[in-house]
Amino acid sequence: MPPTTVSHDPGTDGLVIGPHPLEHGVFRLESRLLVPADLETVFAFFSDARNLERLTPSLIRFRIVSPLPIEMRAGSLIDYRLKIRGLPMRWRTLISIWEP
Repeated sequence: MPPTTVSHDPGTDGLVIGPHPLEHGVFRLESRLLVPADLETVFAFFSDARNLERLTPSLIRFRIVSPLPIEMRAGSLIDYRLKIRGLPMRWRTLISIWEP
C-alpha cells in the first residue's frame, strides 16, 4: 500500500506531505506561508540553521548537533536531536537544492 499523502492546493497557503516523486524512500514536506517582510530579510533568516530551533516548539526539545555555523549550500547535511512524545530521535536534513 502506498504511503498516505496529505495535500492542499500548492497555489495557496498550504501543506504537501508525501513520497518524493523522483527518489524512492525519500519523503517531501512542502509548506507555504505568506510572511509580511521583504525577500532578502526572510531568506537571511531561513539561511541560518540556528533559527530552526527558534521556530520549533520547545516541547520537542529540538537541538542541532552539527557543528555551527553551517554553510548553507546544495549538499549540506544538518543533524538534529529531538523528542516526540518523550521518544528521543535523530534527524538528518539534506539541502538538495540551494538557489539564493
